[in-house]
Amino acid sequence: MEWAPLGIRVNAVSPGYTLTPMNLRPEVAELVTQFADTTPLGRAAERTRSPAPSCSCWATRSFPRSRSVWRRSPASWPRTDPQSPGAGPCPVVLPPASGDSVAGFGYRAHTDSVALAPDVRADLEWLRDDFDQLVSNVATGELDAPTRGTKWTNRGLLFHMWFGQRIARSFIPLIGGFSRLSPGASQAWARLLARATKPYEWVNYLASATGGRLVPVQVTRAWMWRDTDALIRWAEHASPSDLARGMSVPPSWDPYFLPWMSRTDLLSWAPKHYRHHRAQLTLGST
Repeated sequence: MEWAPLGIRVNAVSPGYTLTPMNLRPEVAELVTQFADTTPLGRAAERTRSPAPSCSCWATRSFPRSRSVWRRSPASWPRTDPQSPGAGPCPVVLPPASGDSVAGFGYRAHTDSVALAPDVRADLEWLRDDFDQLVSNVATGELDAPTRGTKWTNRGLLFHMWFGQRIARSFIPLIGGFSRLSPGASQAWARLLARATKPYEWVNYLASATGGRLVPVQVTRAWMWRDTDALIRWAEHASPSDLARGMSVPPSWDPYFLPWMSRTDLLSWAPKHYRHHRAQLTLGST
């Protein structure tokens, strides 16, 4: 009511769907994603965020100039003076004058949050730096030596370790696409891939063996740095609902794959895949 003289109508003030422990269970991840898609901010609320709720504000008049008035919500909820940039229920962005009234011009509050867990980031940074050091210190004669428990040479295995990062990077948009479809879509896709596990194992071996011979290790080193940094940059700007998106995958394709994986699971999978194969290298530095 107190903002009515400014031509601003507040349609709703509500925290909405919230990421409580009950709503972080894997079995409700698809439902959480569906609810998040219907919210103005495109994500669920977080318990650790500021108590200020999000809101949608609609301007119904023109303004003399463009300006932003940031209003914060203290716990006591004191009365707000709409004429001053003091405390209040939500940030309001006022549009520039256009000569006409701006009926139905919508604005909404938005505050970014850091969703990438520090330990996940640390694991990804360690992976990137460790691979860089491995390749920097490798002796040419070591590259064609056999590895522990695989058919690859060290050269092929190093290529495969990078390829895991490329898979993780490629899965980010793939999960985003499948998560917007019905759960049955990714389940059918995973079943189809599971049936092709044996051919996949041969393709997986040949691709890395061939790539290791054709691509210089210094190029693979640059690719590992680039792809890992791309994963970190994406995750730094991802919201909790972005990270919660997931899909079904074929567990038979990798010992660390889960039947259903979120993007958070994917970011945790990458270091596991790397450590598993690092232990199989027979380089002098390992």
